[in-house]
Amino acid sequence: MINNQSIESYSKDTISLKKIKENAEFRIKQYLSTFSCKKNNDVENFLHNISITFQKKNKTRTYLIVSDDNSSIMAYFSLAIKPVFIKNGSISNTK
Repeated sequence: MINNQSIESYSKDTISLKKIKENAEFRIKQYLSTFSCKKNNDVENFLHNISITFQKKNKTRTYLIVSDDNSSIMAYFSLAIKPVFIKNGSISNTK
């Protein structure tokens, strides 16, 4: 739904992919903003303000653990994406 209209009701000329992505990101930010961590503000700040940017830049992937009815975020974890470079011949059977 975009502005209370189903996507099917839009013609190809009416809405662009860019607008769909912007709307999706807005809705995701709204959902992420429902998460709260009273013990650590940095944890909350990462999910609210940094996670989407890092996702777009392929720096991390963030996974949510949500309630059974998807109404709230219970926890999350992020995995950093970083390549590992290994020189030829530097790996042995013992390493």
